[in-house]
Formats: sequence, C-alpha cells, structure tokens
Amino acid sequence: MMLLTAAVAACSQSGPVSQGAENASELPEISQVSASPSGGRPGNAVASTSSNVAANRIPAGLQGRWGLTPADCMSDVGGTEGLLVIDGDELRFHESVAIPPPNVLTSPESISGDFEFRGEGQNWTKYQSLRVRDGKLTRTERAPMAGFRYVLCD
Repeated sequence: MMLLTAAVAACSQSGPVSQGAENASELPEISQVSASPSGGRPGNAVASTSSNVAANRIPAGLQGRWGLTPADCMSDVGGTEGLLVIDGDELRFHESVAIPPPNVLTSPESISGDFEFRGEGQNWTKYQSLRVRDGKLTRTERAPMAGFRYVLCD
C-alpha cells in the first residue's frame, strides 16, 4: 500500500521541470509539418531532384549575407564568426562550407536536410534546417540541438 501511495504522489506533479526553473535562452520557433495521409511528403515541401528543381539548389529567398549581430555584417566571410553567406549551392560559415544533399527538402522560404560540411581539413554531415520568416533567418541544427537567428545584411 505504501508503494502505491508513493507512485500516486510521484505522478501528481505537473511536469518533469521544477516550477521555479527559468528558461535561460529561447529556441527558435520551428514549423513542424506532418506527413500526408498517403505517406507522401508533408505540405508544400518537395525533395530537390533534377526533375523538379536543380539538384542541391538553395531557394532564392534564403540567399544573401546574414549576420548573428550587426557587427557580423561589417566583414567578409572569415572575418567574423557570426556571418553566414548563402548562395544557390552552399552555405559559407566562418571556417566551413556546407553543401545541401540531393534529397534536401525545400520550399520557397526553407530548406532542410543532412548537409555535407568541410572545413579545417575535416568533412562531416550535420542536419540543418533554415527558414526565413518576417525578414529573419532561423537556422536549427541537431547533434547537438542548437538554434540561431540571423538578420539580413545590407
């Protein structure tokens, strides 16, 4: 009986996080889409293939120079860690370049997939999701999970 009472008491809490805990940082809003009932691709996202979009093409709405801070916009790639330059074929960071995979998901305002990175003598794959909304670019990555919000440089 005592074990049952302890189990009920443990389940009566409102959640796994203490009521006094505060969120130290804000993660970007992520637009999750569900697969269609037929098992097809979700919403208006399409896989980039040679039949419908140039392979590995990054949507024009994402292209440009993006900075994490205003100071990032005052330098070329390599001069500051917060500058991200996106063109039709790649993402250029401070010390690395990322190429979208052939099966990348795109829409006019977003792209996501396991990008192929190279930089500082190394190669690796990492999931990236980029979305433009209200003039701001949100980049989310996994392993570890992180989110970054950029503004378009002039």
